[in-house]
Amino acid sequence: MIKEDNLRAAGRIVKTHGVGGEMVVTFGCDVPPWEELRCIFLMMDGLPVPFFVESSRPKSAESDLIMLDGVESEKEASALCGKTVYVAADELEAAVDAPDFSEGFYVDDLVGFRAVSDDGRLGGKIAALESSTANCLFIIETDAGTEMLVPAAGEFISEVDPERRTVTLSLPEGLLD
Repeated sequence: MIKEDNLRAAGRIVKTHGVGGEMVVTFGCDVPPWEELRCIFLMMDGLPVPFFVESSRPKSAESDLIMLDGVESEKEASALCGKTVYVAADELEAAVDAPDFSEGFYVDDLVGFRAVSDDGRLGGKIAALESSTANCLFIIETDAGTEMLVPAAGEFISEVDPERRTVTLSLPEGLLD
């Protein structure tokens, strides 16, 4: 069984596409072709469960359409909507060059990093980005098991440590309440 520490968030299943089980996956980092991965992982009841990609095709610059082995209907696919897609870290790193932070970074590069607030009230993993709104948001899966949306704005990012894969956020009062 793979440990959660060995997984990296690669995207999110956002909706179904058609009635045959196809799904739209947005990705927050460079991902190798889905079919080239041994499998992808979705968290089910707090455990990483492997799924095998049957097929994929591009939908847009930020999303792909994928079919998973055993997911054959819109109903089965809709049960997976909203889930973060994880990839084994070794596969992702072997197939994709690690980002070079020497000249800065894009917020997409921070997906998979641990997010902490400078006041110690927030801790969790940046699971994905929500970019469909006017302001880009981090989707953070908190240590408490909840999901939180936090602005992915430079003024709130006080430190990025690429070695430890952490982002320290300085959030305005009231945002975490």
